[in-house]
Amino acid sequence: MVLRRTMKAIFEAQQATEKSVRNAQTVMESATAVSKGMNEISREYFQLAQHQMKNSIDRMNQQLFASLLGGAPNLLGDTARL
Repeated sequence: MVLRRTMKAIFEAQQATEKSVRNAQTVMESATAVSKGMNEISREYFQLAQHQMKNSIDRMNQQLFASLLGGAPNLLGDTARL
């Protein structure tokens, strides 16, 4: 009788251990999936930020070039009047 209870307790403990291992594996797989997703989101965000920065710099360069070209005739005109 005692042997039977001991064997049953050992069996139940083994099953509980196996279930714990499966649960730990599931948690690790979930954490890996979340990590990969966050990495992808981060990569896409930085690509977007880089693209926006490049566009802003291009627009500033265009405005600067246009203002320099627009101002050049005025400078020449002002110099000619002196």
